[in-house]
Amino acid sequence: IYLTYTLLDVIVDSYAPIIAEFEQALALTREKLRKQANKDFLQRGDGVSPSALHDLMQELSSFKRWVVPGQRVLRHLLEDDLVQPDCKIYLRDVQDNLNQIFDDINSLQEGTRALKEEHRQILDLKMTSTMNGLTIVATAFLPGQFLTGVFGMNFEDMPELHWRYGYPLFWGICIISWIVLFSFFRSRNYI
Repeated sequence: IYLTYTLLDVIVDSYAPIIAEFEQALALTREKLRKQANKDFLQRGDGVSPSALHDLMQELSSFKRWVVPGQRVLRHLLEDDLVQPDCKIYLRDVQDNLNQIFDDINSLQEGTRALKEEHRQILDLKMTSTMNGLTIVATAFLPGQFLTGVFGMNFEDMPELHWRYGYPLFWGICIISWIVLFSFFRSRNYI
C-alpha cells in the first residue's frame, strides 16, 4: 500500500506545475483581452480570439478527465478495509491534494468562462460603437438625399429648378441641416 501511496503522491504532485501553467495562460489571456478592450478597433494578430478561449477550456476539461480517476482510486482505497489505518492518513493527504487540484481546475474553468463572456461583451461594445458611427453618417446625409430626390423629380411646375438661386438654396439647406444635426449629436454626446 505504501508503494501505491507513493505513486499516487508523485502523480498528484506532478499536477501542480500543470495547474500553474494553466493559471499563467489564463492570466496572459486576461491581460491580452484587457489590452484589446482599450484599443479603438480590433487589430488582427495580437488580440484574443474566441478559438483561443475555447481551446483553453477544452484543455482544462481534458485535464479534469485525467484527475477524476485518481479521485475514484483514492476513494476506493480509503473505503477498503484491507488498508491499514496509519496508511489511510497518507492517502487522505493525497486525496486532499487531489481535491484541491480539482477545485483549482473548476476555478480555472470559471475564469475561462468569465473571459469568454468578457470577450463577447467587448465585441458587442465595439460593434455598437461602429453601428453608432455608421448611423450618424447616414443621418447626416439624409437631408441632402431628401432634397436631391425632391429636386430630381423633373416636374415642369417647380419654380426652384429654374430659379437663379435654386442651386445655392439647395446647398444652403444641406449645410444648415448638417450644422443642426452636428450640434444635436454633439449636445447628446453621440460624437
